[in-house]
Amino acid sequence: MVPVLTPLRRLRGAAAIARACAAPLVALLAASAAAAQTATIWHHTYTSPVGYAGVLANGYLGVLTDSGLSVLAPDDGQELWRAPKACCFRGSELSNLMVVLGRHPGRVVEIDHGRIQWEFHGLALDSMRGFAAIPERNLLLVYGIGADRAFRLVAASLDSGIVRWRDDTLFSQVPDLPRNWKELSVTESQPLLLDSDTTLVLFPSRGGVMRLDTRTGALLWRADSLARVDAPVAPWGYAHLVLDSSVVLVPFERRLAAVRISDGRIAWTTAQEFPSRLAQIEVTPHGYVVRGYFKGGKPSVAVKPFVDLLDPATGRSRWPRPVRDLDDGSAMVVQGDTAWVASQRRLTAVALPGGETHERARFEFKGDELPAGIEAQDGGFVLVSEHNLVSVTPAGEVRYQRYYSRPGSSLFSKLLDATLLIGMSAAATATNTYLVPRPEPKPVADPRYARALKAQQYVHILTGAKDTTGAKGFSVVRLDKTTGQEVGRVWVNGRSPDYVIDGATGILYLVREKTTIEALQF
Repeated sequence: MVPVLTPLRRLRGAAAIARACAAPLVALLAASAAAAQTATIWHHTYTSPVGYAGVLANGYLGVLTDSGLSVLAPDDGQELWRAPKACCFRGSELSNLMVVLGRHPGRVVEIDHGRIQWEFHGLALDSMRGFAAIPERNLLLVYGIGADRAFRLVAASLDSGIVRWRDDTLFSQVPDLPRNWKELSVTESQPLLLDSDTTLVLFPSRGGVMRLDTRTGALLWRADSLARVDAPVAPWGYAHLVLDSSVVLVPFERRLAAVRISDGRIAWTTAQEFPSRLAQIEVTPHGYVVRGYFKGGKPSVAVKPFVDLLDPATGRSRWPRPVRDLDDGSAMVVQGDTAWVASQRRLTAVALPGGETHERARFEFKGDELPAGIEAQDGGFVLVSEHNLVSVTPAGEVRYQRYYSRPGSSLFSKLLDATLLIGMSAAATATNTYLVPRPEPKPVADPRYARALKAQQYVHILTGAKDTTGAKGFSVVRLDKTTGQEVGRVWVNGRSPDYVIDGATGILYLVREKTTIEALQF
């Protein structure tokens, strides 16, 4: 079993919500009732229910059913190729290759034509637990159980499958793990940190922070004092590893450690526990800005959020006390000398040198929602939640405020405390656009890159509100973040439809009657 690749059918639970919001290739959301008032570009019907759909790097649509993986053309819905008996897949925005799993051990497939590049048979794993692709290094890390029952990490060339190295000892000394291999996640709790051209920093769920040479697999160091701590699960909203010059900032429990990149020694650990676990770490010229919004191990509106500024040399706070007067502040962005914190009712400016606060703008997020993200734009800010969109000018005036009512019972509102810390890139994943710097031109993704950049100016909201003509039903509206204007609407079908949006083309792929994919244009 590979937990990170299990098909998402209907999103249920806080963890599923957060994971779906962080995923780079899909945005399956629980929506609401609908009216079939939108012209269908095309439809494709299967003989078994659709379990999962995702847009691939070249714009093709991958669809999983009981029969396996089916890949459709975005312009006419024709099936281009299929992988029978596949159960799940994972692609990358940086590569024209994807990993497909099924009854076979796994294979790497070229997405344009479905050609199998190589299969996992040569990795010498009796039971695979997970993997992570690193296209920047043409590398695929795969981990699981070897024939001798040792926990094995294997590195293979992504394009050819040539094994570069194997390691059976990396986790051999981790306390309690021989009895709990199934509980170990190597790449799912914290994303890999590529700290140089030839090394990476790994923070598995157990075993501590470690640095590896990606060419040979050599363990350069391990922070043994952190071997027993549980890595915070970044897709759930917890802070992730942050690199700053000579140290890696490692969040754990309600503390923060600075680990020297040269030898893995702990430069410092915060002496006092924070009011809660960290949700965000920002490196600034004034020090490390940290933010929290958790009660124990979970997000909670019962805990006032906090912001603090730490001395990079010691980890001690540079303020007399953390800033707590932040209303229900649930999102933050740092610009220059100021940390801007957004809450349901106001935008607060926190001066980084001294921690002084002042209210910059007043507004009201309706529907008892809190901002899930804040984005700097034209000197001002855009704040977004499930059904609200607010823009504040550089002078602190509310430029516009848009609210589209819920289509009924809101799954997101029931689990609101699990989505507070996702951030703007995830809150806006209805565009299904995930952009990262490209190390070199990629022929598959680059033709879509400009359109994907353009798509980042839009936010999509699920609503039961009428349109300007008074038409009733359930729909997804597309809003321009610059103007706040509605620039498109797609009517959907039923109180909880499943769909995925390709932001680069402005197409919404809707699952209708469980077995049919419909392509609808905004």
